[in-house]
Amino acid sequence: MVAPGEVHANRKFGCSFRCLLMEFNALQSAVEQFVERDIRGLSFRSGLIENQRTLGTFLKVHRAMEEAEPDLGRDEIAFSFLQELAVRHSATNITLPRSGNEDFAIRRTKRFLDEHYAERVSLHELARLMRLSAYHLNRTFRRKIGMPPHEYQVQVRIMKAKTFLRLGRSISETASLVGFVDQSHFTRHFKRLVGITPGKFLP
Repeated sequence: MVAPGEVHANRKFGCSFRCLLMEFNALQSAVEQFVERDIRGLSFRSGLIENQRTLGTFLKVHRAMEEAEPDLGRDEIAFSFLQELAVRHSATNITLPRSGNEDFAIRRTKRFLDEHYAERVSLHELARLMRLSAYHLNRTFRRKIGMPPHEYQVQVRIMKAKTFLRLGRSISETASLVGFVDQSHFTRHFKRLVGITPGKFLP
């Protein structure tokens, strides 16, 4: 990690690398939304990050941008990375806000995803409907349901897909009906959750 304005050089040769450049004012604004309070003097420690969890989240962010994942999934991955940076690697002492009683908002979120499973929706749009910040909704949904909103939506899509396949719909048609961008994404998630490909699941 390199802090803003710090002079540096990349002297590595014969290797590939991944890099994210973040505009600092936008990053500070995002962190303040995440912790739901103003932060003065936000700063991050420069140097090599060796935490495997943070590195894993960083790779997920980069790959999500490359693979054009659905908006809800990409937002969730980005927020997870932001949380890692803010809580684990900031030179500023940052504590997470306490959760209140958001059961009603979480039930509404689940119902919305159940009813609109095939639609592409961003976490910001979902949070606006629930009148919560995107960070608060994502964090609370994960804590109460055991998974982020994106993963919940994927599971609903796969359950619906199994119904369509049993009714004789083709794999490509099913993928489109439940909201996957293409058949390969559908097949990957179907096999991950069901254990077999859609082709083997067909009656």
